[in-house]
Amino acid sequence: MKNKLREKFLHSRKAISGKAEKSQLICQHLAQSEFFQRAQSVLFFAGTSSEPNLLPLLESNLEKKNCLLPFCGDSSFHAKSIGDLQDLQPGKFGILSPPPSCRNFAKEHIDLVLTPAVCVDLFGNRIGMGGGFFDRFFADFSGVKVAVLFAEQICERCPSESHDVKVDLLCTENGILNLKELPT
Repeated sequence: MKNKLREKFLHSRKAISGKAEKSQLICQHLAQSEFFQRAQSVLFFAGTSSEPNLLPLLESNLEKKNCLLPFCGDSSFHAKSIGDLQDLQPGKFGILSPPPSCRNFAKEHIDLVLTPAVCVDLFGNRIGMGGGFFDRFFADFSGVKVAVLFAEQICERCPSESHDVKVDLLCTENGILNLKELPT
């Protein structure tokens, strides 16, 4: 079920038009949010060409916050500090990544994680690319988890398993939804 839903939303995500404009709106919503403004350390993601582009938001906060990106290993990732976008290089899966020389940043000091998703439902269940990287990272993470995606990627119901970790909020070009405040 998950794989079929993932396939469907990956295919439809490629066809979403206006990604640059929508990404700009997403960055504006995040920058204006109280949780982002309060956060001292933020784990961003450098997405694929079909995902929202958060790099402008990351770059505009390099001097203000601890800006972090995932550095992927075989089955997990570490958060690494970023000082300059020029340092990024293609990493695992061809996604821009910090070089190994960037310092690791302790998970317990991260306030906010902006996570990619193939689709998310209004209960906080998210389907990623299937590697489980973010679910493993979230297993003992106590900060705020925000799924960042285009509005077309919100689905009625995502199947979830015991190891799946729900997100707290979701951000699209249309705004931010606090999923903990929605009726169940």
